[in-house]
Amino acid sequence: MAPYDNGTIVDAMVELVEEGKIDRKLLERKVSRLFKLKQQLLEDDFAAILTNSAPPTPASFDVQADREAAYEAALESVTLLKNDGDVLPLQDPTIILTGPTANYLPSMVGGWAFHWQGPTDNDDPGFSTTTPNNKATLLEGLQNQFADVMFKPFEFDTTESDVSARIDSVASTCTPESHIVIAVGEQPYTEVSGTHARYHHYLIQHL
Repeated sequence: MAPYDNGTIVDAMVELVEEGKIDRKLLERKVSRLFKLKQQLLEDDFAAILTNSAPPTPASFDVQADREAAYEAALESVTLLKNDGDVLPLQDPTIILTGPTANYLPSMVGGWAFHWQGPTDNDDPGFSTTTPNNKATLLEGLQNQFADVMFKPFEFDTTESDVSARIDSVASTCTPESHIVIAVGEQPYTEVSGTHARYHHYLIQHL
């Protein structure tokens, strides 16, 4: 894949076909399958091309129907856990939030959003130009719902000693009434290995 220089790939492919190093019929068959899939996934976009009409623009995204569809998809992806000890619903709780994805929008958006490798941080320009104003991290969402939320930062790239120190920091602020929320996950990526989450299990086990 060459996201920023596709012309070079096209020229090289033509040259390889002409030299007989790539079978033209095989190439055409594979390209046809790709177009068929894209047409099924992006029917409206292809219809605009075939009729010479304007394709969808960023301004047409994030309409109410899109938000409702995203909300329904989020609801369907929720994993329900057994409410042991009647922990929920929370009544005026003291919440201690930690974990690498607690205050990190890119992990909620993922790869292939705004950029090839996904957004880089909470200040990525893509968030200001292509997402609604009501976007929020988990931290912001909890702060909007509850009055007493304490945030203990936790970076993706850390060391075992740093994890231990952060666990001690969280533990020192806990009371019997505290509820600890741990947000784990990976940074957005496409063609690279995901975030090494070797300390995430350690964090969960010790809190």
